[in-house]
Amino acid sequence: MRLIDYLTIYSGLALELVFLWRVGKARLFQHYPFFSAYFLYTFVRSFVLFFLFALHSQAYIRIFWPTEVIGAALWFAVAWEVFRQTFPREIPVRRVAAGIFAGVLLMLASALYWMGAEPGIHLITDLMRKIGLSVAVSVLTTLALARYYRVSAGRNLWGMAVGILALASSYLANFAAIELSPAIRPLWSRIGPLAFLLMLLIWVATLWSYDPHPKPVASDAPAHEEARSFWEKRWAAIGTTIRRAVKP
Repeated sequence: MRLIDYLTIYSGLALELVFLWRVGKARLFQHYPFFSAYFLYTFVRSFVLFFLFALHSQAYIRIFWPTEVIGAALWFAVAWEVFRQTFPREIPVRRVAAGIFAGVLLMLASALYWMGAEPGIHLITDLMRKIGLSVAVSVLTTLALARYYRVSAGRNLWGMAVGILALASSYLANFAAIELSPAIRPLWSRIGPLAFLLMLLIWVATLWSYDPHPKPVASDAPAHEEARSFWEKRWAAIGTTIRRAVKP
């Protein structure tokens, strides 16, 4: 291993320890339970893998990818936390936003299922790429809805969204690039950990303390209908966009 690899590993572990301390100190697990569940999983996984690697245990190789896939699936917990905090239950616009959000995910899931796995592509590569795409679309849909309805988000929510979006997008881009050129695989071994490190830096900076977003102002009924029409038109061509992302 090179010096940059050791710096990345130890920097990541240090940031996770600092952030764990802040999560407990600011009681973020009470305010953001789904987000905290994902972080606690990654914290435990990181230290377990670190000790297995330091001990040169064969178990490291056996559990790395299964736990990596589980961690990627938990990205949806962060995406859901961003949505539920942006559109809390007490505002009427939540029902319309939730309908649009669910509709987008349903269309995306249907398109990915219809396309299936490509021949010759490793199952984990295909799965991680599709999870990355799904989470990125989920977060971007929430941010777009928040902007359309003029719902303000505090520093905590922006940090969650930007951090997980950076990580999911890096996985999507790199696994798609590996498919195009296997020579990129050594580069991914560095980009993946660096993207995770960037996410931790963003979270430490933006979730250092609890900063609830301003109470959103609900839109009126005509705006709801206009929004529904707007999103139906915009997502009519989602199949083509997804095919280009999944099959570069």
